[in-house]
Amino acid sequence: MFRGDFMKYAAAYAPYLALLLLIRFAAEVTMHSCMQLLLVFLPCLLLYIGCSIAVPFYAYRLVNKSYMQNQQLPVVSFTIFMFVFASLIISLVQYVFYAYLSPDYIDNLYQNLLANIQITAKVYPNLAANFQQIADTMVLPTPLQLATDSIATNGLVGAILGLIYMLIIRFKQKKNNPQS
Repeated sequence: MFRGDFMKYAAAYAPYLALLLLIRFAAEVTMHSCMQLLLVFLPCLLLYIGCSIAVPFYAYRLVNKSYMQNQQLPVVSFTIFMFVFASLIISLVQYVFYAYLSPDYIDNLYQNLLANIQITAKVYPNLAANFQQIADTMVLPTPLQLATDSIATNGLVGAILGLIYMLIIRFKQKKNNPQS
């Protein structure tokens, strides 16, 4: 693998990462829809947490495997592109879900959030004015906004993890080869 081919490999590994992100998204949607059903909520919560923990470890495995094939691999750029390509796939799924499969999902989510704000305002009466101001200024996002936010968020996560992976790989290199 040449230095310029890292985007091709990042795009090739992205669907595997997108699959984990898709499972996490499905668990998140199911959790929000079935909060009252404990038998559904708890397994979805565990699946969501498990996928959230698995994504960085799986991404590191892919980055480390690619880096071992080519020592010139730009680790941070590779990780960012891998996460961005994966988030392009998942954001398309999210957009279809929010816009066509369940158009009321965003509205219901925000209605639940407003109900929780009102309950919290009753518990903390001295902050009720602040909570009411937050509730009044909330704007319902569009499906496209949520999908593009997903791309930006996953790109940022990829950048942070890329820096961490680079440090881990450099540390391993120095440990294995103390002369360099």
